[in-house]
Amino acid sequence: MSKSDDLRKEAKEAGKRGDKTKSLKEGARERKREKALNDMADNEDWLDGKPKPKASK
Repeated sequence: MSKSDDLRKEAKEAGKRGDKTKSLKEGARERKREKALNDMADNEDWLDGKPKPKASK
């Protein structure tokens, strides 16, 4: 498992935490963390010479 895969896994977990929280501030913070971790994973892939993954929304 590459570092980018680990970052994407952490991002997914942060998104789940953001959805489960009852605090709006904490939810917003976890969603920001999710986006940042996904961006970091994309950068890791780019540094490793991998093509950019397709956006899944």
